[in-house]
Amino acid sequence: MTIRGYYFPWFGARKLPLSAIRIVTRVPLSTWGGRWRLWGSTTLEYWANIDMRRHRKNTGFALDIGYSMKPFITPDDPDGFERVLRSAVPSVPFIVKPDPLSAV
Repeated sequence: MTIRGYYFPWFGARKLPLSAIRIVTRVPLSTWGGRWRLWGSTTLEYWANIDMRRHRKNTGFALDIGYSMKPFITPDDPDGFERVLRSAVPSVPFIVKPDPLSAV
C-alpha cells in the first residue's frame, strides 16, 4: 500500500507492505476528531497523511502496523477501500468505532 503525502516537507509517500497491517480501525470523522487535520498529528498516536479534502469526508481508517504511531488515512471511497483491503488481507481484523478518535 502506498500512502501519498505522508512525509513533510516534500509530501513523500510511505510504502507499507500489506503484511505489516495488524488491525484496521474504521472511524467517523468529526470537527474535533480528525476532520480538520490536514496533515500530521496532535499527539503521536496517529499520523494523518496530507489530505486537503479531509474536511469534506466522513470516514477515516487507522492502521495498526505494530508501532506506537498509526497511519491515519481518509480515502475518497471508504467502502471501496475497505472492500479491497479486506480481500487483500482477509486475516486482518477490522474494527468499526462508532465515535471519532480524539487524538487525530
